[in-house]
Amino acid sequence: MVIINSMIIKKWAFLHQWFFIALFIGFIDILLMGANAYGQTQDQSLDIENQSPASKKSSSSVLVTVEPPQLVPANCSCEFEPLPYRLRRQKWGKLFSVSYSLFKPIYYKPKFYSVNFKELYLSDDIPLIEASFTWKRNTIIGSLGGVFGIGIYKNKSDVFKMPSQLNVLPIQLGGIFALDTFSKEPLFVPYVSGGAYTMYYTEDASTDSIKGYTQVSFYATVGIMFQLNWIDRQAAIESYIESGIENTYLFIEGRKFFASSDAKDPNFETDLHGNAGLRIEF
Repeated sequence: MVIINSMIIKKWAFLHQWFFIALFIGFIDILLMGANAYGQTQDQSLDIENQSPASKKSSSSVLVTVEPPQLVPANCSCEFEPLPYRLRRQKWGKLFSVSYSLFKPIYYKPKFYSVNFKELYLSDDIPLIEASFTWKRNTIIGSLGGVFGIGIYKNKSDVFKMPSQLNVLPIQLGGIFALDTFSKEPLFVPYVSGGAYTMYYTEDASTDSIKGYTQVSFYATVGIMFQLNWIDRQAAIESYIESGIENTYLFIEGRKFFASSDAKDPNFETDLHGNAGLRIEF
């Protein structure tokens, strides 16, 4: 019995010894795992610190600034302005114009009275108001286009005893060349224009009237356009983005109508006279 108890005690002591050895080895293993994990964390921190600014940005959310079409930043305040006129405009363009004219057919001879134009028609009832459309081809040195225009003019006799009324509708078809690429923006644009015209006319007296068209003849024009975009740059940019309006101009020009080659036609030749109006470019 004593021998059995002694053997049990020895086995228990042996097992107890190996238990503590295994526990110690497990503790050492846990410490080594913790040290290894700490070292990996430090390495990752160093890698992040050593990344370039571009890499850091790529790891975060990226903000993209989308610029409006045909616009470039004007300054560091993030405002925008159109590209230079020569770069932003298209190959083809359009112009719409409305103008007031000092047109006076002073060589016209009234049909029903033996007086001249100035004696019968002293003041205009409706001065010549014109509208025109231009389809133009933009080039590196300027623009070349075709022009179609039509107007209306009315003048009643100012002599009580000689009632009469003259109505004239000039119809024009010609060409225009404008030097509009000398600077970044077309602040001043000189131009020349010319072509053919005909006059549809009526003259009414108290008892009779006449009407007709004149034979085609020629006209010539020289003028200058002044860009108005600078008055309100922001409004001009918004008009360009929303409606495609390139420029708004005030124009002043001198024009002359030449007499018809048909001797039977009324004479609507004029001296050089002034016109002024607004012109919008698309």
